[in-house]
This record gives sequence, structure tokens and C-alpha cells, in this order.
Amino acid sequence: MPGRGAVFSEGGLEGYKKLLGFSSAKVRFEATTHYYYQKVASDQMANVDPDIKLLAMFRHPSDRLYSWFNFNLNHLGALRGGGFLEFVTAILDGDEKYIKKHTRNEEAFRFMMHGIKMGRYVDYLGRWDSYKENLKIIIMEDLTGNERRTMADLSRWLGIDPHYYDSYDFGVSNEAYRTRSKGLHSFSVFVASKIKMEGRLRVLLSKFYWALQKNNSKSEKSYDDKKALAMLDSYYADSIAALAMKIGRSDLPVLWKRDRF
Repeated sequence: MPGRGAVFSEGGLEGYKKLLGFSSAKVRFEATTHYYYQKVASDQMANVDPDIKLLAMFRHPSDRLYSWFNFNLNHLGALRGGGFLEFVTAILDGDEKYIKKHTRNEEAFRFMMHGIKMGRYVDYLGRWDSYKENLKIIIMEDLTGNERRTMADLSRWLGIDPHYYDSYDFGVSNEAYRTRSKGLHSFSVFVASKIKMEGRLRVLLSKFYWALQKNNSKSEKSYDDKKALAMLDSYYADSIAALAMKIGRSDLPVLWKRDRF
């Protein structure tokens, strides 16, 4: 997005509105998942627009962290070796030395250390209480199991035509994949951060690179991955129960119950 320097911390509300290109459109969308965790976001959203509507979608926290770990490993190149079990164990034990050794830079280190806490959704929910009916929460399974009904419900909540999704093709997009060489990918990410390239050449080079690097074989969870996920399930159990009570979803603990083995 052009002009990303005009963020709230530098340009205030007007800078933020300029960044998003606010217009006279009836409905404008912006998606930044980290707003949910930022106090400045919960404090300022009503000042952006007093009628603003906020949507949060929660995924099973253990599955979210596993997906996030693999995204950092295969896409961002932010990790340098180390398996999921080792990372989870180190984070739960507060072993910052291990995490620093296996992350690319300070930013990646902070994200990994904080990432596990981000799955405790209920810990951050209270700061959004003032938005009341303007805040809608859905569970990922609501969408993946009933796409048409969920999107029609969201459309009515937003005041737009719910029939748009009657024949909509809910195909899979932005699907995660694995890289063949983690070392090469980490080096490529570093080079790309130093050499700014735009336009057709960037698109062509990207297609060529991923034709070589993308591993299309199905990724099966290892025993260690499953063990780490089971550890996380225990870590998150109390927060899932608290979230279920907070949002009135008594079915959530059962919906998010996983048999890892």
C-alpha cells in the first residue's frame, strides 16, 4: 500500500485515514489482525468512525500457532532451524536464549516470544467491551463449515446485500506451502529486503523462484509436532473455557477439542 509511513503513530487519525484512502463509500474494509492486541487500536477506533463495526474471527489457538510457526519458517524466512516442539518448549519455559539463536532478528524474536500469548484471546477481549453491539465475533469453524450462511449473516450486520453470496465460489486461496530449502529461502528474504524491486520483473522473478522452491507434497504432522500441539492444548484450556463464557459460546470447548494422536 503506498504511503505506509503515514501511520497513526506519525500522522495521527488524519494520517491513518489518509493511508486507508477514506472516501464517501458506504462500506470500507481494512484487515489487520494485530489491531486486536493493541491498546491504542481499541482506544482510537471509535475516533476513526463512531459507527465503526469490528469483526474478530478466532481460530483454535494451538492450530493458529502451528500455522503461524510454519508461515514464519516457510514464507517469511524468520526462523533458522529448530522444530516446532523445540520452539514451543522453549517459549513455555521462557528460554529466550534458544529463541534468539533460532530467529533471524530482534523483531522475529519478539514475535515468537509473544506469539503464544496471542492465542489467549480472552485476555485481550475486555478492552473492546465499550464497542458492544458494534463488535462481532465468529469462530473459524462457523465460516469453514457454513460459508454461505455466515457471510449472509455478516452482510446483514453490515447493511449490505446478503444475496451476493448465494452463488459465490468459496474456493481456497492464499494456501500455505512449504519451501524446499530453508537456508536458500532465508537468504532470498534477506536479499529481497535489501534490493527494492517493483513491477513486472519482480512478478516474473517471484514466479520463477517459487517454481523452484515450492514443495507441493502433502505435509504430515510429525510425532513431535503432535506432542507440541497437545502441550499447547493444555496451556490454552483455561483461556478457551473463559472465552466460551465471555462470548456465550458454550459449545466452544467441544468444538475446539482435538485428538492429536
